[in-house]
Amino acid sequence: MGLLAIIGNVVVDMVIANANSKQRRLKSQLEEKKKLEEGNGSRGAALRSKAITTTYQFFVALCIEMGFFGLCGVILQGFELHPHKVALQAGYDAVMSDVITPDQRQYIIDGGLLPDPTKSYWTWIGTTWYLYTVYSTEGYGSFAPSTSGGMLFISIMTIPGFILAMHGFYMISELFTSYVAWFLYYARGEHKKDQQKQSKFDMSFKSIDTDGSGMIDQAELKKLLESLTDNPIDDTDVTYVFQTADTDKSGQLAYNEVLVAVMMWNEKISSLDLGLHWTIVTISLVLILGTFFLFSYIYKIIEDWDFNDASWFNYTSMMMMGYGDWWPRRRGGQIFNIFAIKFDWGLFVVMVQSLWKIIENRIRDRMLEKQLGEKQ
Repeated sequence: MGLLAIIGNVVVDMVIANANSKQRRLKSQLEEKKKLEEGNGSRGAALRSKAITTTYQFFVALCIEMGFFGLCGVILQGFELHPHKVALQAGYDAVMSDVITPDQRQYIIDGGLLPDPTKSYWTWIGTTWYLYTVYSTEGYGSFAPSTSGGMLFISIMTIPGFILAMHGFYMISELFTSYVAWFLYYARGEHKKDQQKQSKFDMSFKSIDTDGSGMIDQAELKKLLESLTDNPIDDTDVTYVFQTADTDKSGQLAYNEVLVAVMMWNEKISSLDLGLHWTIVTISLVLILGTFFLFSYIYKIIEDWDFNDASWFNYTSMMMMGYGDWWPRRRGGQIFNIFAIKFDWGLFVVMVQSLWKIIENRIRDRMLEKQLGEKQ
């Protein structure tokens, strides 16, 4: 259920994005143009800016998400805490009364089954944890509301709770991807290659801009792109790139607008950076497997479980199965469980998105090869 929910959320998001690809691409290019201007043409500056912006967006989204679940926890606790304590007190009184025999009473006490009216699981942290596991589709089946008000409240909050939980996973994936891209840009020496490309672009621009006006028209843009790619370019493609980059509709492109046009063309003819996405998939998988044992050990310490039981619970949580045979009773375990779910499924979303882009790229390459074959 959880896996289908996450994959479904990612697929729907990508379908909508593809349906609005032109508008999305233009907006992205305009943002990229602004970043290039601020960073003096540096793609590294743009990646740094994106990472910082994503970090800010992540913490804002996290505060909203946790604030929502915390507030809902207060409201649901108001419905459930008192009735549950009353039920525990009734159970305690029944055990201590003459309704059962002394042997039965001793059996209940020795087995740790004696109801304790002072220990309700509808604490604020316990209630908040319960809501998060429900709306993130984990659903351990640990406990459930017994009042009509609690049931109605959970039903009403299902859609906003689910959306916020899924968006939290998405923001983790965006944060992770932005920092990996920024790191690899320098680790793989891309900044040096960009400097060389920038020099070639400047030389080509100056050679095309013979009148020194700093502006070029569509015919000159075609010459510029052909000089950069060493290949003939179709007029239809140049027209689309020119009209999209010419945001002021002046019929000419300034230097920074030409930069946007070149980025658009590179996006059109070049393959996706498969190395980046394969790296993201590999790092995500290593982190998930590596933290599995760490998280299991933490559950063991906090909940005082056997390591095998802690590992089983961690596995079922990671796979969003939540059988309910094990679930954290202590506050520390519940808080850590929220963190673990967000971490694991944030990385799962990263892998799904990167794999989807790799597949999408392969399909695009096949279509491009087919189109080139037909033209030849």
